[in-house]
Amino acid sequence: PEQTIGDALTNPAALPAIPAQLATIIQELRITGQMVRIRLEAARPAATPDVTPPVDWLGVSRAIADMSTIALVRGDLRGMLARLCWASVELLDAAAAGVVLFEAHGEARLTAASDEVAFEALARRLDAVRANGDPSPVGDAGLNLWAVPMRANNEAVGSLDLYRRTADPMSVHQAEIARTLASVAAGLVWRVRAHER
Repeated sequence: PEQTIGDALTNPAALPAIPAQLATIIQELRITGQMVRIRLEAARPAATPDVTPPVDWLGVSRAIADMSTIALVRGDLRGMLARLCWASVELLDAAAAGVVLFEAHGEARLTAASDEVAFEALARRLDAVRANGDPSPVGDAGLNLWAVPMRANNEAVGSLDLYRRTADPMSVHQAEIARTLASVAAGLVWRVRAHER
């Protein structure tokens, strides 16, 4: 093509033939391009399935709405934290969940748990905190503890404790959901306490 066009520039008689020659070149490029595309698609490995579990955003929004209603409309802080525990088990692949709240004078107290496993694990955790000041011992009974801080208005309100059967880290989506639920719950705890004061 370069030679043909170059000749046309030096030979004005070749100019009328250029459009036909360009059309042929373009057609050849199209055919070649299609063949290259077909070869590439054939060589491309089959797509690997997405192994990231789907996120139940509807469940997340329901949990937040329920928590807000229970805390702000009914004034039931303990009920709201129980809903937080159940939402954590449902949405975060946790075997159990519990909440430890910090009182104004700094003492931690067990407030809510999804079941007996979480209740006992949290009770042992609080005993460890009181005995040696260690706030985050590893969970037992084959479970691993993932403590998610609950902070509101630059104040440590408590901890959402997730007990998982795996030591693998949570997915990015699960970690974000855990932080969001803990943050909403912390804000509700702070608001209810401020209202009571």
